[in-house]
Amino acid sequence: MKFPSRSGFLFWQAAALFAILAYGPQAEAQPSLVPIKVMQYNITNYGNNIDGCNATTNALDAKDANLKAIIGYVLPDVFGVNELNRNSLLADRILVRALNQDGRTYYARARGSNLAGSDIVNMLYYNSTKLALLEEKTIRAAVRDVNLFRLYLIPVAAGADTTFLNIIIHHLKAGNTSADAATRALMTSNEVAYIAAEPAGRDYIIMGDFNTYRASEAAYQNLVTTGPFSDPINRSGTWSANPAFADVHTQSPRVTSNGCLAGGGMDDRFDQILVTSGILPQTSVTNKVKFIPGSYKAIGNDGNHFNGNVNDQPNTSVPVSIAENLFNMSDHLPIEASFNLLQPLAIFKHFANTLAASVYASGDQIYLKSSGPNQVLSLQLYALSGQLIFSQKIGSGGSQSVAWPTGQHGILIARLGNSAGQFSTQKLVKVK
Repeated sequence: MKFPSRSGFLFWQAAALFAILAYGPQAEAQPSLVPIKVMQYNITNYGNNIDGCNATTNALDAKDANLKAIIGYVLPDVFGVNELNRNSLLADRILVRALNQDGRTYYARARGSNLAGSDIVNMLYYNSTKLALLEEKTIRAAVRDVNLFRLYLIPVAAGADTTFLNIIIHHLKAGNTSADAATRALMTSNEVAYIAAEPAGRDYIIMGDFNTYRASEAAYQNLVTTGPFSDPINRSGTWSANPAFADVHTQSPRVTSNGCLAGGGMDDRFDQILVTSGILPQTSVTNKVKFIPGSYKAIGNDGNHFNGNVNDQPNTSVPVSIAENLFNMSDHLPIEASFNLLQPLAIFKHFANTLAASVYASGDQIYLKSSGPNQVLSLQLYALSGQLIFSQKIGSGGSQSVAWPTGQHGILIARLGNSAGQFSTQKLVKVK
């Protein structure tokens, strides 16, 4: 279906509210959580004949076969890429030869950009049965483009808003000189400034090849101190050549270079996924996107391959065949993290039965009256956007009250339900 504009969403929200007020007692489906798996991967000069990478050391047919196996193993819903050849035909090649294989037909891709004129670009692929792409923007940066993609959860039911997923993919300047670090800092400074100019209240995931050796680097501090980002697994430190971070290292999966893929073994945490604070599960903010604890991992890294090859056995994190695919595909490991996205409520369905209970607001209190015998009621309060902000079980008999939720002003939608599956939904207006 064609995606409605933001003003279209507001129209449908108004229509949903009208339905609530017009039909009186109603029943509805509960909001559901949709898990979305995000995977980020530097695929090392895919399609480029530079820096020792050629038809022998970085053969496309071999890379396609390796990537197809990795995708089949992980099955990401969002797949971000660094180091893709700037020719769009190569982006299509990955889509056809690696993603939409083995019965998979649902992956689609973004357009991408290359305003900086780099030999390598970023790309985003996504599961089109769960997500659609609303817009993409380019954050101008030194060396190469930084890309911002805005996805949304589908299907969008009539009367429902949707949940947006804002993803930034970057590939910061490589190298361990002060000039390289300064360029990385400039790139992330531009990113933070761009986000600050975007509409307030949005949350972001930023991912890619950071090329940072330690969390104290200015480029990283721009993101996590000046900027709004956090490491969802809270593993800040000096990552490079440090066995304390062996389980999060992503480069290199091989000890010896093949002339294209860098060697050196597993000793750097170049590839990361960071999130804005509202996405973190421990925050009190009730956001529509939440990180799932325990889901973040460097794929193929079991923590026992410091300075070694990822395919050295035993590898307890992936099957032997996948370890071989990772060893041969790239000089980085992919990273993954999963998120729960809220599927908002649709227009409420009319339900003929009524409850022997009522709810109303007065001042800073919400009052419930129940005359039904031995019934346990559930009270849920929703903002007009469809966001659940309060939920509680309440016993029957007499009157009870709860405080108006902190920070909520104006109008709420109250939903009462009982164990018999009967519901009543109505508008509450806060009046001082």
